[in-house]
Amino acid sequence: MLDELQRLVDNPVESLEVELKSSLDLKDDRQRASLARHIAALANHGGGVVVFGFNDDFSPCDPSTVLPLDRDTVSSIVKKYLEPAFQCDVRLVRSGRGQDHSVIVVPPHGAAPICAKAGGPEDRGKAIGIVKGSYYIRKVGPSSEAISSATEWAPLIRRCTIHDRQALFAALHGALAPTQPPQEDKATLWHEATQQAALNAVSGLGEKSPYRTGWKQFTYVITPEGHLPESSFLRLLAEVNNEVHDRVNTGWSMFFPFGAPGGEYWQTDAASGEGEGDFIECSLGKDPKMLGRDFWRISPSGKASLLREYWEDSSFHQEKGIPSGSLFDVDLFAQNVAEIVRHAQAVGARIEHAESVSFICEVTGLAGRRGGTYRGYVRSFGAVAQADRRKVSASFPLAALVDDWPEVVERLATPIARIFQAEQLTTAKAIRANAERWLRF
Repeated sequence: MLDELQRLVDNPVESLEVELKSSLDLKDDRQRASLARHIAALANHGGGVVVFGFNDDFSPCDPSTVLPLDRDTVSSIVKKYLEPAFQCDVRLVRSGRGQDHSVIVVPPHGAAPICAKAGGPEDRGKAIGIVKGSYYIRKVGPSSEAISSATEWAPLIRRCTIHDRQALFAALHGALAPTQPPQEDKATLWHEATQQAALNAVSGLGEKSPYRTGWKQFTYVITPEGHLPESSFLRLLAEVNNEVHDRVNTGWSMFFPFGAPGGEYWQTDAASGEGEGDFIECSLGKDPKMLGRDFWRISPSGKASLLREYWEDSSFHQEKGIPSGSLFDVDLFAQNVAEIVRHAQAVGARIEHAESVSFICEVTGLAGRRGGTYRGYVRSFGAVAQADRRKVSASFPLAALVDDWPEVVERLATPIARIFQAEQLTTAKAIRANAERWLRF
């Protein structure tokens, strides 16, 4: 969390999870009520932060105008205006410019959503800042506003339901299976075993290896684990592939079941964490005639991982004057992340009692590449990558993949886009704007 807050004060950006403020005079009841509204909305969104010390244009404020903030003050505001009661954390984070910023870390709501139990001071009979009895959420803008329609209740109710289910399953899990490894460990085992198998498959190709300039790997693990029927698993993958096209259509789908000799096959791997359980594997790295040189694995238990070469290094791009190893297409990467998120959503919907999904996105071969996009021409911008490798891990409720998928994609893609100073392409707002274009192959 501290690393994320450090990056935020060094490169401020406002989103549904982040509210930036210049300063608040918390002796003023109107401003205390306004802060309570933002805290309630962030909690009902699933958690977030309020960062102080920035102007509307994201530039740092004059430090002399920023008033100090402490946990007791924030706790008193929450206690006065909101219920059920909960505790926020308050941290002081120093930016790379040497300026201190107060940050309120707001936890997600629990089994019940956060409600305003008191209104702000009145002006001509109207409450200012927060209205008693209202439920606030984060809306595009971003802004913190009261729920105004039935559809806006759906994701909040779903998260409340998932919270109750998670508490129940956690209690049963602790009683019945206390020796199971954490979900993150399962995802890491699956991710690393797939990566090693992919590299082993092309180890004899040398300079002809499709992964010689690096690769991109996308992994998800659904929990609790399911057991989809092996006899119909390939048919299920075909159904999922068709469903994914309602969000992303590249013409070369992830985990596409060829259904022909030389395509996918059943495999086992003790290193994968699946024990003796088998899964589908597809290895296309040795065939230079293939449009894509993917290596992927997907298990009936709800685990999937795909390793893909840089499409930016293809002969097509080189014919367009783009040297191999020179471009990282940030928009394409966000599109890839959106596809893996949609795939996990579709598979998770078929697993009974599925609650959450852990993702790992890893990219190698970054050093020396410049961020950009290619849409018939190259648009380059930002920095040249210095780091050669970056891995991002995060877990989300399965419901978030339905209603808040742009925010999920933002969380997974932005740390890598940041390497190229291209975070503007991976905000939830930008992803929503690009979603229609991603459907056109």
